[in-house]
Amino acid sequence: MRTISVIVPVYKVEPYINHCVDSILAQTYRDFELILVDDGSPDMCGTICDEYAKQDSRVHVIHQENSGLSAARNAGIDDAKGEYIMFVDSDDFITENMLEKMHDCIAESGSDIAICGMNTFLDGEETEDKSQMNDISTKTISGRDACLSIYRMDGGVPVMAWGKLYKSELFTDIRYPVGMIHEDDGTTPKLLYRAKMVSIIDNKMYCYRQRKGSIMDTLARNMCFDGVKAVDGCIDFFREQKDEELVLLAGKFKKMIQSKIIVRGYSKCSHPAIP
Repeated sequence: MRTISVIVPVYKVEPYINHCVDSILAQTYRDFELILVDDGSPDMCGTICDEYAKQDSRVHVIHQENSGLSAARNAGIDDAKGEYIMFVDSDDFITENMLEKMHDCIAESGSDIAICGMNTFLDGEETEDKSQMNDISTKTISGRDACLSIYRMDGGVPVMAWGKLYKSELFTDIRYPVGMIHEDDGTTPKLLYRAKMVSIIDNKMYCYRQRKGSIMDTLARNMCFDGVKAVDGCIDFFREQKDEELVLLAGKFKKMIQSKIIVRGYSKCSHPAIP
């Protein structure tokens, strides 16, 4: 059994998939399985994934009808055999020591989740900061404090699923909500809350590509209420835990999202040309 299961949902990323997969297979830490979930991609992505599986025994491919990012991640979770789980988006890539450093961090600290920094770049301007690959700076906080950080928006803990290494047992009865765009907002806080300890690594080892046509780019151009639904789900979760502080804080976070939706809707009505 491999120690880490790396899950990569794949859909319409033919220009980027090789860079993504190659960065994972080139890891200094070798004890992992790579699960490529072809979410009914209409291009050559499925074939490319199959070729990787033929070349490397650590690669396993799942082909499914297009069902969205959440369903692809869930399929990967269901298939994962590793003690730990990591997600990488198929148009991004990671530094060659990311798995090693994050696994070492969890092993040394006893944390349930490790989080690393993110290097953001524009499509076509790929860069890998070698200075981030040596000295590692970390701090450890409770999972509850990590949740508080998200809703306080202090920049300490990102809500995205990627850039994190999770103990697989955290997903025992948690899956990503199918059909929602803000799937991370409805899942990451629950996973963090279940974690006894969370280690935060300052080094930027996850390389996030900003490109036109991506899900996040679409969100930037369209009003979306999924974020409110996602926070509602977390509020119900915190209420079940009888954690009133997080219920109130998440409620304020929800109101902030609603305000942005109202303002954006008003701007569209007043200025229809606004994208």
